[in-house]
Amino acid sequence: MMMKFVMEFPAHPQSQKMTVAAFRVAEKKGWMAKASEWSQFYVDQFNPTGDNLLEMLVLASFYHEQVGLYDKAIANYKRIKKEFKADGLKPNYRNLFEQSQIMLEMLEKGIVDPEKQSEYLMRKSGMDTATVVAEPAA
Repeated sequence: MMMKFVMEFPAHPQSQKMTVAAFRVAEKKGWMAKASEWSQFYVDQFNPTGDNLLEMLVLASFYHEQVGLYDKAIANYKRIKKEFKADGLKPNYRNLFEQSQIMLEMLEKGIVDPEKQSEYLMRKSGMDTATVVAEPAA
């Protein structure tokens, strides 16, 4: 209901807040497709800047990945790479930036499965994946 209003009246003074509220509801309810759509709508429609832009691009990318929209996730991660520099960011946002660039690297290589991503990260860090033993299920 909120997003229907926002889509019809994006210039309304409350549309930006309503989009964030709708996105957060979708996030909490596990509506991955809506979270993907609405977080990207927020970025595209309201042109956030600075830390807010970085955070929303990462969130949109995460939800794009969850629903298989890898091209959209890659585009956002590339935008992050273009618009931000790790050195100029606060520590928490620097971590977001660095994680986004690792995700970009993996997605560009076609590594989308979480288990394969873990293996890739272990190999990249020098860990021998053959010696890693999973904990038995409780």
